[in-house]
Amino acid sequence: MLSGLTSLKLSINSGQEFGRPTLTTLLEILRSNPQLESLTLINCLPPTSSNSHPRHLTVLLAVLIFLHLEGEALCCSHLLSSLSLPTTTALKLSISDPTLSHFTSLFASAKNLGISVPILSLQISSSWSAITLRGYDCPFAPSHSMAGNIDAAEGVAALRLHPTPHIEIYLGLVEVPSESASTSTGSILTQGCWTMNLTCLEEIHAITMDGGSVGAMKEIWWRGLFEKLRGVRTLTVVGRACFEILAALRKRELRAKNELVTVGPAGPVAAMTGSSSSSSPAPDNRTGSSILLPNLITLSIQDANLEEFFYGDSSAPFIKVLVDTLTWREKCGRRVEMLVLGECQHIDRDVVDRIGENVGSIDWDGHCANGESDESDRGYGDEDFYEVY
Repeated sequence: MLSGLTSLKLSINSGQEFGRPTLTTLLEILRSNPQLESLTLINCLPPTSSNSHPRHLTVLLAVLIFLHLEGEALCCSHLLSSLSLPTTTALKLSISDPTLSHFTSLFASAKNLGISVPILSLQISSSWSAITLRGYDCPFAPSHSMAGNIDAAEGVAALRLHPTPHIEIYLGLVEVPSESASTSTGSILTQGCWTMNLTCLEEIHAITMDGGSVGAMKEIWWRGLFEKLRGVRTLTVVGRACFEILAALRKRELRAKNELVTVGPAGPVAAMTGSSSSSSPAPDNRTGSSILLPNLITLSIQDANLEEFFYGDSSAPFIKVLVDTLTWREKCGRRVEMLVLGECQHIDRDVVDRIGENVGSIDWDGHCANGESDESDRGYGDEDFYEVY
């Protein structure tokens, strides 16, 4: 049997079950190599259909620096529940599974590892059928240095200059027939986020591809996340499906104990939310509303169509929702100090100047759709920009 290793990588072609070791055999191999610093297991975990974790003596890998697992959620869960690792271990998971409860089991096992390195920057990337969470133990480069620096390689917009994530979780998603896509995905994603230590989080980077995809989260989910992350100072949103994220920052009025009312151009829209044990958002005593991300200093918007209409409401183009939100935050003493606009469509200097009345400063890359900056492109006048609160 192998022994004395500091690095081990085992890989089997996806879908191939022949040749996979049993969990007992795999644990024996790991127990014979207590000096492992790097462990990668790709599609080689034994298949299982049981949520109950097998009873094995825990394997201590006291000097492990990096753990990378790929496979089905339940298989990875069973292995994680049998390991004892340093609280500083970097973790990478690449998981796909059609059963929601299997993800729950996986994240419970991952959280029980006790990895406690504070995550300062959180990136949430969604594509048609997958979501990737990346938690970094250091800040990104300043958002204004990234304006226009978007790489669309491999079909997913990615911000450059990122360090290596301390925790990375790739979730291949399948719609659950008995639940709406947003409900099942939201539950999975929430559990994934809280496997990380987010108590010191300073930055959120959200990269979206398609608002109709399985991986696209709705406004109410983002609002629930923002309510728990009061220390965030930088929010970066990328892609045309970013409206849901920014809508979560809009003005709300508390109508009943568990009911939040969106105040927008089309009038109030009620949304029910569950109770939360987290601290309440900062109150706006002048309006009775709650202000999410009260410490937000920098807002960066990349690759968005500012003329696109929000939720199909012909009276609410995205630019109006953005301006109303910035205006409200300024009136409440929670002004965004830096607004970054990169690779956005239907924007010109006049629009930038109007937005600039409600923020400390703007960093705009000068890009506009088709290279044009004609006033007629926007299709709305001065009176359409503002909503009186």
